[in-house]
Amino acid sequence: RTGASVSIVGVGSSGKTNLLQHVLEPETRQHFLTHEAAAIVPIVVDANLLGPVPTQTPFDAHSLRCWSLYELMLHQLYLGLYPFSTLSAEAVEQILRAYRALHDGRDPNLAYMALRYFELAIDTVVRSGIRIVFVFDEFEETLRRIPGEAFRALRALRDEHKRSISYTVLARAPLPVLITQFGLSAAEIEPFIELFSDDVLFLGPFSDRDAQRFLNEWNARYGNPLSPEWLSSIHQLTGGHAGLMRAAFHHLRDLSAQVTGAVTIDVNKILASPALLLEAETIWKGLSPIERDVLKAVIRTVSYNNITEETETAVNLLIRRRLLIVDRQTNTLNIQPPIFAQFLRSREV
Repeated sequence: RTGASVSIVGVGSSGKTNLLQHVLEPETRQHFLTHEAAAIVPIVVDANLLGPVPTQTPFDAHSLRCWSLYELMLHQLYLGLYPFSTLSAEAVEQILRAYRALHDGRDPNLAYMALRYFELAIDTVVRSGIRIVFVFDEFEETLRRIPGEAFRALRALRDEHKRSISYTVLARAPLPVLITQFGLSAAEIEPFIELFSDDVLFLGPFSDRDAQRFLNEWNARYGNPLSPEWLSSIHQLTGGHAGLMRAAFHHLRDLSAQVTGAVTIDVNKILASPALLLEAETIWKGLSPIERDVLKAVIRTVSYNNITEETETAVNLLIRRRLLIVDRQTNTLNIQPPIFAQFLRSREV
């Protein structure tokens, strides 16, 4: 409603995409946006849908990469507005004209004019009273593939239309951290990144209540194969991290017939699950090299006071994402959740 742009940060397998799908549900949007729901249109932009840049073309690869982002965003906008019931016939025709022009490979000026066609379509939609929220899922891939000038253009479009256009990005780390990690020029992308400086939301594990509710629902769906003690142990071992909790539940559900009556769960038995190993590996691979170094140090029980200034930001990010907690009594850091800590010990990071 405010028109603010938001960055949602969560480790791999934390449920970012599931959250996005829930927010996009018509019932969810109607509940929170009430009478404004029809006028605020979320458009998902997934960089995995970007096609490869052609090699046999009169246009240079740099311009084509910019074109590819505008093309994807306009295509998703087209799909999001279809069947155009909220737009006039004139507005629909203008959007279709821009859409066709953006795909006209015969135009020798296509690479240059791509932004103009995209801008025309955006302007037509906004003048029709629709507010657009572009949601970038897997934003890391967008950063890797798209030149900085395209992001500066997105910032300019937002400034031109203010509260009628906003952006939401879902990523595994804050945007400044990703820029450094990928070796990108901060100056080139800074105008776009500034949009998110005041609104960074960290997506952590489920709350205790939500975790217990999901576990109970899953258990009931499969005929209650796991005891309440087992469900509680899954919650404790996974810390409510979505992917870990789901993988642990299904692994123990498959084992439940073999270990009926047991209450204590062997953490190594859960780690034998390929699905859970994959979830833990996803978290690990999604961390920056400095964050991995911090976790390696913690595995070796390095005191919190000994962590260098260089790693302070990484420590804070790991704490915000619930992968580290500070034990104030012993002045040490502990890895969370327990199943992820055991995963790191077992692979001898």
